[in-house]
Amino acid sequence: MTEQATTQDVQAQNIALYRQFADGVGTGRLKVIDEVLAADIKLPTIGDLVEPTPAGLKQMNQQFRASFPDLHGTIGQIFAFGHWVAARLTWTGTNTGEFMGKPPTGKTISISELEIVRCEDGRIVDLRQVADLASLMAQLEGDQG
Repeated sequence: MTEQATTQDVQAQNIALYRQFADGVGTGRLKVIDEVLAADIKLPTIGDLVEPTPAGLKQMNQQFRASFPDLHGTIGQIFAFGHWVAARLTWTGTNTGEFMGKPPTGKTISISELEIVRCEDGRIVDLRQVADLASLMAQLEGDQG
């Protein structure tokens, strides 16, 4: 006889799955994208930058890491509601490589990102990301943003 998982169990499992994803990407272990994202997931919030697929997400992260080799993401706040998990991350890194066609500045940046994911059957099946790119550009250009 199998026990039905409680809502708290499901939420805890989904937070753990999201943490696995965010910690992996946040430290540059991009293999985690294939490990936790559903293979057929569509990622509409990155579609203006790269193909909105797991491969595109890896490509985008590789591009950022070429510009910010010490890029590191950390989870600030995180909460779950049923199958949904939301988290605020902070990304920090030093611009030592070309970024968006501009030469490296040597400046250290810190930006916030909000991620909302939906989990099903041990996989992330929906992922929405909103990063403060305006602040990133302001920091690189010397403004305090």
